[in-house]
Amino acid sequence: MKLLDALKEKYDLKNDAAISKALEVAPPVISRIRNGKAQVSADIMIRIHETFGMPIAEIKALYAIDSNDAGVQKYWAMVQAIEKELE
Repeated sequence: MKLLDALKEKYDLKNDAAISKALEVAPPVISRIRNGKAQVSADIMIRIHETFGMPIAEIKALYAIDSNDAGVQKYWAMVQAIEKELE
């Protein structure tokens, strides 16, 4: 799961247990997301944003990479391209 891997790498978190602790959610929540048995909810996106300061657009884009919905992937690729142009 690209989003969880990015959190571990960018914020130097050792494992999924460290992610769950930082986000103040039970470890099975992160496990279900990692294994594709649960989606990243709005609550989790907000927790990631508030805990790490990661922009919501970036969270959604990283999550879309693992999505099977081609429309979602295309949309967030366009959002990222526009954000880069605005920098």
